Amino acid sequence: THVGKLYNIAASLIAQRLVDEAPGVSEARCLIVSRIGGRIDQPEVVDIALRNDEGRRIPEGDVASIVRQELFRLRTIAHELASGAVVVGNWPLMRAR
Repeated sequence: THVGKLYNIAASLIAQRLVDEAPGVSEARCLIVSRIGGRIDQPEVVDIALRNDEGRRIPEGDVASIVRQELFRLRTIAHELASGAVVVGNWPLMRAR
């Protein structure tokens, strides 16, 4: 595993899910920073930037839930990449549902 590559994939999946699932989110960016010696699913920083073109309030609980779910998936993302459930190189990232 390579933490930087896995965090890049996780950040992309988080941003994609926020746009697809969080009410009022029209654009999302995610940055994940690791900590040497820390668990992969517990990064030092997760920075989220959201754009809301509709003037709606974005529920923080929805954002936090998506972030937690995708960080939890980091435990299995290598297997998802190997099986083709997640495909990189295209946008949006493909994932099996």
